[in-house]
Amino acid sequence: MEEVKLTNEEKTPEKKPRFFNAGEIVAIIVTFLIIVILLLTLIDTSPPFVSSDLKTNYTALGYESNIYQQPETSGQSSYRQNPFGAVAGTYRLHYPNNTSDEEQKRVDEIFAYVTPKLHALSDRHNYYTLEAIYPDGYSSEPLINQQIPSNPKIMSHETANSEEVKNGTRLNNLRVINESLNLGKVEVPYDLYELLRLSCELSIKTNSAFNIFVGELSDWWNTQIDVEQTYDREHSDPMNNEASAKRLATLKSYVPLNEEQIKDTLIFSEENGSYYVEFKKEGVPIGDLSITLGGIAKGYANEVIKTHLLKEELNQGLLFGSASSIDVLSPYFIPNENWKIILTSYSVGTKDNNYNKDAFGITFGKTPFSLATSAGDQFMKNYYITNKDGKTYHRHHIIDATTGEPANHQIVDVNIISTVLTSAELDALTTALMCLSLEDGQALVKAINEQYPVNNEDEVILGACWLMREKFDAPFEAFATSNYFPHLVALNNITITKIN
Repeated sequence: MEEVKLTNEEKTPEKKPRFFNAGEIVAIIVTFLIIVILLLTLIDTSPPFVSSDLKTNYTALGYESNIYQQPETSGQSSYRQNPFGAVAGTYRLHYPNNTSDEEQKRVDEIFAYVTPKLHALSDRHNYYTLEAIYPDGYSSEPLINQQIPSNPKIMSHETANSEEVKNGTRLNNLRVINESLNLGKVEVPYDLYELLRLSCELSIKTNSAFNIFVGELSDWWNTQIDVEQTYDREHSDPMNNEASAKRLATLKSYVPLNEEQIKDTLIFSEENGSYYVEFKKEGVPIGDLSITLGGIAKGYANEVIKTHLLKEELNQGLLFGSASSIDVLSPYFIPNENWKIILTSYSVGTKDNNYNKDAFGITFGKTPFSLATSAGDQFMKNYYITNKDGKTYHRHHIIDATTGEPANHQIVDVNIISTVLTSAELDALTTALMCLSLEDGQALVKAINEQYPVNNEDEVILGACWLMREKFDAPFEAFATSNYFPHLVALNNITITKIN
């Protein structure tokens, strides 16, 4: 998973007068040495990106994981309490340290009101109650349009898990929908309805490169790639294990891939102001086909939170959505300066570079923009395996619906940028680009760019960068579209090739 860091700004030494005293001569010598160091640095053509902790200059506001859920039910695990199942476990806004107490309070209110609701709705592993997730009252109005109250009622974890609340009305979330397979339609809150509708639309538009029906395939592979759960991963890999291969073939056969199949599997309807979804697939038992929103829910949440922040002019910061959805809400707050952001990649950090994970520097700042990232590698949860013909396969957690296996196009990470597309669209598109070859990914990016007019030179409809390597310990290569290339700097000896 890629992370994001801000960088420090450089300062230019002041000019000195023509005549000098002893103290000034010493200063000149020091300045000369600094200039020599800077010149040596410039031998590398990449502009310097100096890593710094976001907390140095920014206050981290927003939501820390404290999800209100019912206890384990039907043997299902309830350990997944991070927002949207994300590894980072945080959802926050980095805001300048000089922000007022009132602004900080309002940002926290927006996060606390929105984030638990969207997390609970998109969680496919846990049950929740309406009383716990909507303690200030349920509304069928979209969260993006609601007026968030001052001092909204926020339920404590202890109160949310009281007997009174636990015995309350069950929230129809994604887990409930998955368990309703072939049992009829389910009434759901608008935001889950819209999130599922948009997900199906993007699944169709990307020809299932992004596909939300890979939940069971994802669960199978998450166990297989985790060294703590599967000791002899090579033996149980479907390449070498007949039982594994047979099970995966069964799960894959249930996944809808084309437009007709997708529309027949998840049906949407509205009746008298209420929203319904029906999940059905003839002959498929409950538990063998499920929906996952892990590739889009964070981006959707970013879009809702960002809209509320901008409406209230809380727009000086950077919205960090669980490591993979990033929204810069305004031009950089120093005139004529750019945002300088470092994207990191787990796969880049090795013993040879002291586990420095910095992969790309990004400079952009004249207009608000959004970034999204997708990466397969996780610590102790990925591996490479080679078949008898010498072809290497990368096993990780990004699943290609068309093969039923982890995406295997030698793509390690994808990061994309846009000043136009929504955060939800970008979140889904990074997954799609992980599951397409470089050539097919380029074609998708080109097709999307052709759908929108470019109104000014500061606009980027969709720019993409792929980080690639053939196998473990092989050298990295990066490829960036021409509209993104000028804003990128390769770090850690990665080179970037510009492509159309």
